[in-house]
Amino acid sequence: MRRISHSYSQKDQRRDHRFEQPLLSVEIDGRAFAAGDWSLGGVRLRGLVADVYEGMEMMLKFSGVRSGYLHAGEIAAEVVRIDDLKGETVLRFTRFDGAAFDALEGLITGRRPRAAGAVWATAMPSADAIAPTSP
Repeated sequence: MRRISHSYSQKDQRRDHRFEQPLLSVEIDGRAFAAGDWSLGGVRLRGLVADVYEGMEMMLKFSGVRSGYLHAGEIAAEVVRIDDLKGETVLRFTRFDGAAFDALEGLITGRRPRAAGAVWATAMPSADAIAPTSP
């Protein structure tokens, strides 16, 4: 078994490794956002989510394409930061079921999720295309 480890510098004290690829699309209250970066712990959205405040919890849908499969799920998240100057909203994942975790893990590893309903085969040839969040 291959072991993966991460080291942290003083500047970057993050628990989870952040990914910019594959691209992740997020839907909140019917509005789609592209992720600037994401991890198993949260997501930084390009754009401001309307009518939210720091500490607020909400449900979001996510999706992304890797290895010809659309990985998608639903996660509860808490608003960590709203940056008006950069036009970003940062969310921390608070609760998600096994299927959503498998879908995120599949996006990271390229492995098809074990849970049914977390992945759909797609005809998209590009592995880094933003997928629709509501299939």
